[in-house]
Amino acid sequence: MRKRFTSLTVACLLASSAACAETRSVPLSFSPKRGIDAKVTVRGTRVDYEVTKGRETSAERLIVDTEKRLRIDAADYNFDGYTDFAVSHIDDGQGTYFISYIFVYDPQKNRFAALTPKCGDSFINVRLDKKRRTLTNTYYAHNEVSSCKERY
Repeated sequence: MRKRFTSLTVACLLASSAACAETRSVPLSFSPKRGIDAKVTVRGTRVDYEVTKGRETSAERLIVDTEKRLRIDAADYNFDGYTDFAVSHIDDGQGTYFISYIFVYDPQKNRFAALTPKCGDSFINVRLDKKRRTLTNTYYAHNEVSSCKERY
């Protein structure tokens, strides 16, 4: 039986807290849907992810431009019934907000595709509300902080 990590476990393992294990390469294994296996591995600022469905495997790589430690979370970010994943890090400036890159599973292509925010250029301090099926994102417009709620 494959050992599965929860997003909280992986977040702790990748966090800079002294209470968490120091590690550079902790895989997050999950199933976007029954019969589909996904694995996301962080090595420094490199994120490798692959999806296996039957005999078909697709693999991709993302390089995140940051000096901060990366965190991986798995959830259904677009509420389509498939488990997706997000890679997040604290900003490189003052360290006051989290920048996230969200990847949603595309069953037709058997791969993850980057989700683009409807407001702003990136996901900042994104909050997932499963009950209301919304993603709330912070963004800046004309040097003012705004909030955008995306409904799925």
